[in-house]
Amino acid sequence: TKAKILADAGFNTVVLYMGVDRNNRSTAPELVDRIERNVAQARLHDLLVLAKWQFGTTHQEPYRRFRGRSGVEHDRSACPQQPDYIERHVGRWAVKCARLGADGFTFDTEMYESDSTRYPSACYCDPCFKQYLQAYSTDWEHHFNHIEPAQRGQWITGNGVGNHYNQAQRSHLITMFDGIRARCRAINPEFLLAY
Repeated sequence: TKAKILADAGFNTVVLYMGVDRNNRSTAPELVDRIERNVAQARLHDLLVLAKWQFGTTHQEPYRRFRGRSGVEHDRSACPQQPDYIERHVGRWAVKCARLGADGFTFDTEMYESDSTRYPSACYCDPCFKQYLQAYSTDWEHHFNHIEPAQRGQWITGNGVGNHYNQAQRSHLITMFDGIRARCRAINPEFLLAY
């Protein structure tokens, strides 16, 4: 088998490129069969199996749009801070792979169906900006209601809190992905969630 050839050549890990059905993006019809078959062969040859998932190339509505520091709201790019979007596009599939016996899940965030293949800045969409103001402003409602969406990035930078805003978003992402990792590790304590 390919697994034996890989093991004999000294490899210890197999990466399976996976994704959703392009016609019905809420399904991944090949996932169960491919993971189960490959895990069975990998176990015979002491190999690890990682599912590699493409994130951001299969947007499912509804999702909120990314607004960059420049103030431009993108047409297709998703806000990376939206918990239900991350759950739909990463969380449910990582947990499913863990349940099927995969040793890990790695995801690629390059977004081929988006306005840009990478995020140019932190997100300044309504929920992101509001969340930041609620946590750190003494008058969040006033600021939220009086700072135009296109001016949010300039306002944050002008007040010298650009790095703080970015760090708040990083912390939120870490918390979201730590939750996904914890669910996977409840199934397999050695599970690798990778980027």
